Amino acid sequence: MLVEAKQTGFLGNKRIKEGERFELKDMKVEQKDPKTGILIKTVTIKAEDQFSEIWMEKISKEEEKKSPGKKIVKPDLNENEEVI
Repeated sequence: MLVEAKQTGFLGNKRIKEGERFELKDMKVEQKDPKTGILIKTVTIKAEDQFSEIWMEKISKEEEKKSPGKKIVKPDLNENEEVI
């Protein structure tokens, strides 16, 4: 899902500035026991669940084709996160 920031926000370990476009993708997050480090479970977070109406706006395919020159930033992930 392609989105554009309406205002500054954070995704993963990266600050996304107003006007920047980025893609939300499904992510796998590993949950580990903080004391032992043993994997408890792996959770999948859908792109739709990551979307925030407060600071994000969805970009349609038509809009993407009209302004293809806009740079798409890639958010940094934590070490326990993986894009699927």
